[in-house]
Amino acid sequence: MRRFFWVMFLLISSATSYAQVPTPIIDCVEIDEFGSTISWMPGTDGSVSCGASFDAYHIYVSSTPEGPFTLLFSTANDESINQYLDTNNEATSANPFYYYVQAECAGVLSAPSDTIDTGFPIAPELIVVTVSAAGTSPETYYPVLSWNVSVSPQTDGYIIYRSEGSGSFLPIDTIFDPTVTSYIDLNADGSSQSVSYVIAAYDCTGEPGANNGIPHSTLFASADVDDCGTEAITVNWNAYVPWAGTLSYYEVWVDVLEDGLAPAPTEIAAGTTTWSYTLPEGFSEVCFEIRAVSTVSIQPSVSNEVCISVNDTQGPAYMYLTNLTVVDNTSILSEWTIDPNSPLTTFSVNRGETDSLNLSNYAPINTPVAGTTAISYTDSDNLATHQFSYVYQLQHDDECGRSGYSTVGNTILLDGNAKFNFTNALDWSAFALTFAEVESYTLYRRDNNSTAFTEVATFDANTFEYEDALEGVGSLATEYCYYVTATYVLDIPGLDVNITSTSKSNELCIPLTARLHMPNAFAPNGINNIFKPVIVFPNYDNYSMIIMNRWGEIVYSTTNPDEGWNGEYKGQLAAQGVYTYVVKMLGQSGYNYERKGTLMLVR
Repeated sequence: MRRFFWVMFLLISSATSYAQVPTPIIDCVEIDEFGSTISWMPGTDGSVSCGASFDAYHIYVSSTPEGPFTLLFSTANDESINQYLDTNNEATSANPFYYYVQAECAGVLSAPSDTIDTGFPIAPELIVVTVSAAGTSPETYYPVLSWNVSVSPQTDGYIIYRSEGSGSFLPIDTIFDPTVTSYIDLNADGSSQSVSYVIAAYDCTGEPGANNGIPHSTLFASADVDDCGTEAITVNWNAYVPWAGTLSYYEVWVDVLEDGLAPAPTEIAAGTTTWSYTLPEGFSEVCFEIRAVSTVSIQPSVSNEVCISVNDTQGPAYMYLTNLTVVDNTSILSEWTIDPNSPLTTFSVNRGETDSLNLSNYAPINTPVAGTTAISYTDSDNLATHQFSYVYQLQHDDECGRSGYSTVGNTILLDGNAKFNFTNALDWSAFALTFAEVESYTLYRRDNNSTAFTEVATFDANTFEYEDALEGVGSLATEYCYYVTATYVLDIPGLDVNITSTSKSNELCIPLTARLHMPNAFAPNGINNIFKPVIVFPNYDNYSMIIMNRWGEIVYSTTNPDEGWNGEYKGQLAAQGVYTYVVKMLGQSGYNYERKGTLMLVR
């Protein structure tokens, strides 16, 4: 129902008498099939003030708000009458009629009442929609609406409508007091989105008129940072559309959290809804608030507060390799200590063979939980610990693909071989670990008749070889196994890390080498009457012996090491003299042995 402030001034004889008659108040005009029912009250407070001098109420009507108004009806001298039915049913909400009422007391007329029509009341004008912090954690921002009262005097209250981005507005609450001009929506969260509102007025019929038609939306601010680029923060917000043409500017308020710094706001042009900001050096967290300032509202529209953290740390501040050891010949254990207070994204292991400058990305590691101080990895994939000293390194990759690396280290490679003098020659590579100092190496041995290793000897940090004499260790076995440990002290600068630990090499097993002892003479008619080698740790595979005279004729050959030459050739005694022999055999270690020499046959 539309409202018009149309004041009817009547020409009366006495201004003082005019003011003494209370002005009636029309509180409702209701349309039904019988016509329009006009209801009013005697005065501003509804009291009867004329008493016996009351003459009548006069009801005036017009089809236009400007008039002319004609007298529709005058009541009898009964001040208790406060309602009249206009049976002219041409009036509708779409085509209203206009009414006002005057009281007459002792022949004097009151001022005319407000003019009220049969249409719906006019919606109030929304002034501003903003948000207010609720003081919760995390902070919730409730939308707050402010409006002017409806210009329609028949307004009995207001209906609030809300839309959350769907485009359609639904009623959410009713205000039953027409003098109320603000509302807090406790069922909407302005900290996660922009929320839009319209408002309508309703009269005594309870039916609302059209809404104000100009939605107001809360300011919603968001921010993001390019951690992988310039690390500049971009602040975005929605435009305050209803103030188009009257919006002076936006204000961006900045709060750097480390010290509560809140400098003067930055003014942003009315047509701009984005702003770039770079944190001062040494700061990592900042909050923003946007305010829209208009010439039509004393109160600005304030956004939610949006906070963002800038993380320029690529990963752990440190990653140190603390241990590297061969568990057995098929697996190697690596252990690292890492910074527990840095972002942890993706970890992997880099591995190389002997050359620490030629590492390749080898295997991923599950990202540890926050606060982890140590990472370990056991490598058992396609290792050849008897051939290579392996180098390991931990790699961390952040969300931007930037990589960080740990310190490196390499395992001990033990090698060796059997010698003909009943000794095993052993040598090993140096153990290396960044920030570690080797104190000593220790050699351990067991034979194929036992399961436990025993300590052989301990060496200083600069010794890398040893000959193990076997003749004094009891009954000779057919194979001896070894490993070496390095005892080291790790002292990492800047960290409270000072540990003593050991690193183990691969295990190396050496079969004893077959030894051939060849006589240099024999007498077929004497004590040594058969010529053949004496073999220690024999292996008869591929055995052969050939004896030739000085003309290169083969006088004897055999593939049986238990057989020898008796000094005969073709069934006759061979002549005394010098002969040549060649003995071949495959040793237990897989080595092909060949012995050549001469012998003297004595008659």
